[in-house]
Amino acid sequence: RVTLQDGKPATGARVSLNCGSASDAAMLADSAFGVSVDAKGRFRIDAIVGQKYLLSAYGYDPADALVQSSKTPLEIAPGQDALERDLVLSESGYTNGCRH
Repeated sequence: RVTLQDGKPATGARVSLNCGSASDAAMLADSAFGVSVDAKGRFRIDAIVGQKYLLSAYGYDPADALVQSSKTPLEIAPGQDALERDLVLSESGYTNGCRH
């Protein structure tokens, strides 16, 4: 689930899975391959078992400022069908207040 800092669903946010480590470059470049969050803040994204990923999300707060989640390491273990993760959009965007 993806929420804003106030706990409300981050409807329309985008979630991405990216290969790499937390020290890699900014991940918004990969956002075209992400999935949208629904009206309840839920998302479903497919991944390859055994691979290591960074899970992240970005969207806009009520003031239309770009906000993002932290990069969360994620690995799907063999035999594991699904994982649940909560992401909170709370950090300023890459341009410190980019507007859409």
